[in-house]
This record gives sequence, structure tokens and C-alpha cells, in this order.
Amino acid sequence: MNFQLQKLSDLEKIDSFFQLDYDNGYKYIDVAGAILTDLKKEHNIKIFDINVNQLAVQSWDNELLKVGVRSVWMHFTKIDSFDQILSKFKKNYKVCLKNIGIDEITRIWWRNYFLYKLNKKEDVKDFFDEIFVNKTDVEFNTLSGSFDYKDWIQSNINIQYVKHKDKEEYWILFDIDMYKLWKFTLEASDNIMDSIVKFYHNDWDLIPFLNKFFTTKKGTDEK
Repeated sequence: MNFQLQKLSDLEKIDSFFQLDYDNGYKYIDVAGAILTDLKKEHNIKIFDINVNQLAVQSWDNELLKVGVRSVWMHFTKIDSFDQILSKFKKNYKVCLKNIGIDEITRIWWRNYFLYKLNKKEDVKDFFDEIFVNKTDVEFNTLSGSFDYKDWIQSNINIQYVKHKDKEEYWILFDIDMYKLWKFTLEASDNIMDSIVKFYHNDWDLIPFLNKFFTTKKGTDEK
């Protein structure tokens, strides 16, 4: 079976997470209420929870935001486009950090989950056999690796088999975590996130990388 991907739309986008880390965000404790007030101007908020550790806000679109002393984080489950969710995250994190008085970021982190649907359960073994070509006596269902993208942006990738809890439906889950560690201004942080989104936009970046896992021919070491 040939698992060569042609374009990003071959994969179903299911979850996206953003996080910015920073130091000395202790002012959050004093301005959490102000952050919530400003977020309410931008969102139709469904529920929220506020305490000395963090403010958690969930919108009616099920977008979840958490901000505290060390980080601001968002989770998206409805992903129409990466540009759209990146724009939302930029707007929200700036509201939060303006109130806290943060102007320097120490880590940028963007994680995405994709699903590749299989036709039947037997495809799971075929899928991993194409990767582990000389290990036909062993059954695999997960794989991890890492790579450097560009401009010191790094990534971890995990690939594993998943099954519907109630139905006979099977997928391969691609978990791609891209991040950069250093100290950045907010403007530089935006530029780094723009660079990461290009990785997902450009099929010639993401798709060939994923296809490298499936280029070996069964029974040989040739690539």
C-alpha cells in the first residue's frame, strides 16, 4: 500500500495549540480582572474561571484561552485555516500581555494534530511496515522523531495509530510540535509565528517531510 501524501488537505486538521512563555509576569495577579474585561470586548465568552494562578476563558466557538504568570496559551478545535487561528492568537495574546506589561518572550510553541483516515484495520500494519521495512517480525503502532526547520525553529513529530472508541474506524495521528527557544520581542515573535505558518501553507515543505517516512521499499534499505 502506498501512503504518499499529495497535499495538506489529505490530512484532517483536528486540534491546534499555541503557547508563549515569558518571565516575570507576576503583575498578572493584579490585572487578571482587566484582562477579562478586555477579552470580553473581543469575544462572546461562554464560561470563565479566574484565580491567582491563571485566567481561563472559553468562547462559544469552543476556543480556550489560559493566561497566567508564566504563559499565555490557546486551544482551537475548529480550524478553518491556519491564517485565521494565528490572527486570533496574535490579537488575544497582545491583549493579555499589554495588561501584564510583558515585552519579551522566552519560548514560542505551536502544536498541531492531523488525522489520516485508513480504509481498514489491516492498513495499520501496512502503514508501519512501510516505515520499518526490515522489521516484519515486529508490530509497530507509533513513531517519534525530530527535525530542524529553519531560523532555529525546531520540531518534534509523533505518529501513531488511533481507533474510534465506538466504531470500526481507524486513523494515523500526526502530532507536529514546532517551537523556538530564545528571547524575542513581541514583533519578533509575530515574525517567527508567520514563519511557522508558512511551513503548514507550503505543501512543498510539510508534505515531502512527511513522505520521507514512506519512501523505503519493502524488503530493502533503498530510498
